[in-house]
Amino acid sequence: MKVIAYCLGILTLFVFGPLAAKAFTVFEDSNYRLEAADDTNYTLVLYKGSETSLAIPDIYNSYHITAIGAKAFATNTTLTNVVISGSITNIGDSAFSNRTAIASVTFGTNVAGIDADAFRGCFSLKNIVLPDTLRTIGNRAFDQTGATNLHLGAGVTEIGEYAFRYSQIKNVVIPDSMTHIRYGLFQSCLSLTNVVLPDSIVDISSSAFEKTAIRSIVIPDSVTNIHGIAFSTCSFLTNVVLSSQITDIGLSSFSFCTNLERIVIPALVTNIGNSAFSYASSLKRIYFAGNAPHEEGNVFWNTHTNATVYYMPDTTGWSNTYAGLPAVLWNPHFTKLEIYTNIPGYLRATIAGTTNIPIAIESSTNLLHREWSGSMIGSIPPAGTQTFLINTTVGADRAYRIAPP
Repeated sequence: MKVIAYCLGILTLFVFGPLAAKAFTVFEDSNYRLEAADDTNYTLVLYKGSETSLAIPDIYNSYHITAIGAKAFATNTTLTNVVISGSITNIGDSAFSNRTAIASVTFGTNVAGIDADAFRGCFSLKNIVLPDTLRTIGNRAFDQTGATNLHLGAGVTEIGEYAFRYSQIKNVVIPDSMTHIRYGLFQSCLSLTNVVLPDSIVDISSSAFEKTAIRSIVIPDSVTNIHGIAFSTCSFLTNVVLSSQITDIGLSSFSFCTNLERIVIPALVTNIGNSAFSYASSLKRIYFAGNAPHEEGNVFWNTHTNATVYYMPDTTGWSNTYAGLPAVLWNPHFTKLEIYTNIPGYLRATIAGTTNIPIAIESSTNLLHREWSGSMIGSIPPAGTQTFLINTTVGADRAYRIAPP
């Protein structure tokens, strides 16, 4: 049985029986439709106005608005600017999806959740600044927006799959409140050039950065797994520093990275997925810090014609080829480091090792933070030794090491 009472724009519906035990109240006028979430809080379930700029109020006609409901703005075609009040804590599924005229959204300081597809397809939305109170961002929440600038709040802990796919974001700093980079998170963000990952990240899912324009990526040592296609078709990528704790490199994870010339595979890696570096057509130097890992096939398919695998002394499982490439022992070592008397302020370093292996000498003034720079690049000639002159007059006291170029 249902009893309906209507008075002054307020509809109260009582439902009796096993399916419901309490009433909910609906307020509706020419601008808003509100539904009671509980005795004191209301959800904006439909915006009916025609304004171009809207500040969603904390309180409307004595009703306290604390949430924006699913598809609340689905019928609106006029809004270009939205200010979300400080009382709102959640923005529902598809609340503003495909509102292509919206160019600006100011988020209130208490928003904690943005649900799936909330701003999907807002092509004109250029600037996304999210509050520190935000904890969760749903799947595809900002998929296919026109956003060029993204500021993630310091408190966000979960961002769903494809959340920023196809956006125009240029730079991303992931906060240390996050632990996972989800599937396709920044896939096909063609303008994304710079990404900073914190030490809290433990996992990078498939297609997370596929088809982006990132130039360099440092994967922190907290990461233990890179899933398939994670960085595939990053055609501008030239520098990759892998986590020392990674054990598995997923299938096609760096395939079609056509400007990547070298990679160091950490010692703990035990498996490399099918086609992990296939069609990385500039890849020439692949250094392995540990034992020969299992490879699933076509790992270096269509890399550079002179691509070579280099492995370290005291490691096992190596032969003269690996995954179809020549494999060579990389064993450079200082045989002499002396003051060069012919030129004041210079050292002369003599290095020996396997013929033709590439070598570099790097220097550091900050060993604590492992900051190395200033490479001098060469190779070991047939004679078996190479000599470098090192200028010691530049900067502070320095440490020197031999590194793979």
